[in-house]
Amino acid sequence: MKKEDLDSLIMCERCHTLYKKKPLSIGEKAVCGKCGNTLYRYHSHLLCKIIAFSFAALIFFALFLFFPIVTVEISKNQSSLSVFELIKELFNSRFWVVGTLVTLTVVIFPIAIHTLYLIAAVFLKLKIFKNLTKNILRILSHLIHWSMADIFLISFFVAMVKLIGYARINLGVALLALSLFVGLDLYLTRYIKIFYLWDIWDEIRKRRE
Repeated sequence: MKKEDLDSLIMCERCHTLYKKKPLSIGEKAVCGKCGNTLYRYHSHLLCKIIAFSFAALIFFALFLFFPIVTVEISKNQSSLSVFELIKELFNSRFWVVGTLVTLTVVIFPIAIHTLYLIAAVFLKLKIFKNLTKNILRILSHLIHWSMADIFLISFFVAMVKLIGYARINLGVALLALSLFVGLDLYLTRYIKIFYLWDIWDEIRKRRE
């Protein structure tokens, strides 16, 4: 089978059934006839959406990094906690592996993913740096599964529920920023999938050839 024939196929992520891609109109989506899973959908102004949402996600993430997540008051003693202070405490307590994993999956990888999303979308929008864009998309394809900001958010809420009976808890602006970031992150990485960008890149490549 030729490469062009393979590029025209799409596999269902749930049941692994192969289908041939067909053009969609506005509002349409392709659904697996076997399990009902959505294969792909038509996104209007896709690159503009990715640029706007990635930029907004990076702003929210900056707020998450530099503002307190929570202020805990126990016996009139208050202490504020930010993500940097949390990571610092992990390393000070000699939890090297946990501290490294938190730094990578909660801070570095999310920043890298949305920065690369933003750069790739801008390059595709302007139709420039074809080879560089290809390498960016390759890196994104590997990194995209390593962002754990949503897991961190859920774990944080679980920890706060356990503390409610022992301390007075004031949630900080960073927690709201993280919640908004996670919402945008899930939308970009789960709803607007990476293969949409690959399709756009491939279409630009074919036009130039």
